[in-house]
Amino acid sequence: MEIFPRYILLYPGKILHFINTVRAIEQIMKFEDKISKLNEFYFFREFTYSKNKFRKNNGQEVEVADNIIFLDNIFIMFQIKERNLAKKPNSKNEDNWFEKKVQKKATKQIRDTIQYLSDYDEIILNNERGDAFNIATDTITSAQKVVLYSATELLSNDKRRIKYHKSKTAGIIHMLSFESYETIIKTLLTPAEVFEYLEFREQIIIKHLENTNSVSEESLLGQYIVADFGSTPNRKFSDVLSNLKSEIEAWDMTGIIHLFPKRITRTVSRTDYYYILREIAKLMRHELKIFKERFKLSMESSKANKFELPYRFVIPRLNLGFVLIPLCEDRRSNRINGLTNLTLGHKYDQELERCIGATFLHEKDGWFSVEWCFIDAPWEPNSEMDELLKKNFPFRKVNKKIVYRYDVL
Repeated sequence: MEIFPRYILLYPGKILHFINTVRAIEQIMKFEDKISKLNEFYFFREFTYSKNKFRKNNGQEVEVADNIIFLDNIFIMFQIKERNLAKKPNSKNEDNWFEKKVQKKATKQIRDTIQYLSDYDEIILNNERGDAFNIATDTITSAQKVVLYSATELLSNDKRRIKYHKSKTAGIIHMLSFESYETIIKTLLTPAEVFEYLEFREQIIIKHLENTNSVSEESLLGQYIVADFGSTPNRKFSDVLSNLKSEIEAWDMTGIIHLFPKRITRTVSRTDYYYILREIAKLMRHELKIFKERFKLSMESSKANKFELPYRFVIPRLNLGFVLIPLCEDRRSNRINGLTNLTLGHKYDQELERCIGATFLHEKDGWFSVEWCFIDAPWEPNSEMDELLKKNFPFRKVNKKIVYRYDVL
């Protein structure tokens, strides 16, 4: 069983909301930098890679895709193309650029990346925090391939409507304008939802090759939001986005997530927090809402110095549990043992593979210290644990509940 190093983070009394405040990237940036910053913000620096050169076995230095999102089984590769304004811009020149640079060159670069991932057991890249990881791992069960382009207004509508390239070796490669990608990422916001949408988009394209290019990206996005996986792409779904209640503040945890590397006060390794951040970053918005509700309740209970049983929940699709433990001041000395035992207890009680625990203490300066623990191990029956939980059950009862992800008017 692996119990990863515990560490303490300091948080302000108010949960920050980054998504509400950071909604645009400066126009003066190069297109590739703009995409990198967008991905870095929404997918987090820990899981974004944009400096993507590595050396092959023969010593030759080559590049993989321009931008990569790598988060366990979430893997998205982006090839980015920007049109530099021609001296004599016209529609024909723009269309020629699109065919040569977007449809041909960019898709070939995507295919090359896929080949590298297949040929090499180790491709070490540095993420946007400067930490090195191997992206050629067997955790990648499904990769989404995206060509992002920024064209001038003279590009013909026929070219703008193209949503995919079908490759004999790489399958469906998504083709998205910057405007379409911005719409997707600012609607879905979480890495898990963006990846799931691209999977949905791929399946819609495979089933309806002739119809996909006839509808807008908003229509496909609306069809995904209402979970209509069987219908032919239709313009009627475009109205869904305007009727979507986002209520971002109810589930936005980016303020907490972005504070992880800045607020650690006790740790063994600088990258310890990746274990926990990786699991939180895989949550959908309705799961984040449940997490945030319990996070806030734990803060409030600790601030009031009021004893409360731990708040807990389970994400069945990830085989993952959370237990959030508000502490009174007189429990400070037992904090470490309590955190480990309660995390183990929740994991065992719910028969989970992985579990994250956190204790909350209100400090004199008004901040909260939150100590985290992550346990990763297959579940196995344990008679001693059965007896302990039977004698002294320290948790609230867990109830099954259907929670809808999107609220459409």
